[in-house]
Amino acid sequence: MKQVLCFALCGALIGLIACAADDQADVRPLKAASSKKKTTGDDDDAAPVPTTALTSVVAAPVVPIDAGPSATTYIGTLDETPTVRFGGSPYCFYDVRLKKVRIEIAALPSGEIIGASVTDTMVENSVPPCTYGASPPAECSFAFTTSTQTADGYQLDFKGAATNYPQTKLVVTLKKAGSSYEASANWHRTDQSPPLDWTETTKIT
Repeated sequence: MKQVLCFALCGALIGLIACAADDQADVRPLKAASSKKKTTGDDDDAAPVPTTALTSVVAAPVVPIDAGPSATTYIGTLDETPTVRFGGSPYCFYDVRLKKVRIEIAALPSGEIIGASVTDTMVENSVPPCTYGASPPAECSFAFTTSTQTADGYQLDFKGAATNYPQTKLVVTLKKAGSSYEASANWHRTDQSPPLDWTETTKIT
């Protein structure tokens, strides 16, 4: 009887020790703070990384550049320029004039010219007794290329459109006239040599 009881007690004690060992093996200690920087994997317990440092750089406000005072546009028109005669032996004589002339310039309050354009219609007639016809009317346009300051204003150089006929070089001299400008425009035909070239000069306010 004593021997049986001893076996029973010993068996219970061994079972308790085994259970304790199993329970202890399944216990996971809490994560401890570490001074080592984690280089791989995710750390669920790590403090969230603030994103303001990145967004403050990427989304930095853009400060617009102050363009200064706005420009003023001046427009001068002329119904028709004086008639200019060109040609002669061994060719016919012809008359040419420019109609519907329009000069437009943009100037800053300082007087600096920052843009300009010119349009006109070339009209040509043959002079009797010439039996050759004149060129048909042609719409021409000119784009501003450079501006050079002069003693009393500006000289503006223009480039004619490729479709212009005839091809001409245009230079406009501007002079301040009160609250406006006086423009002296000079067209010179460049696609013909003398005596078939011509020069037209006129003033427009």
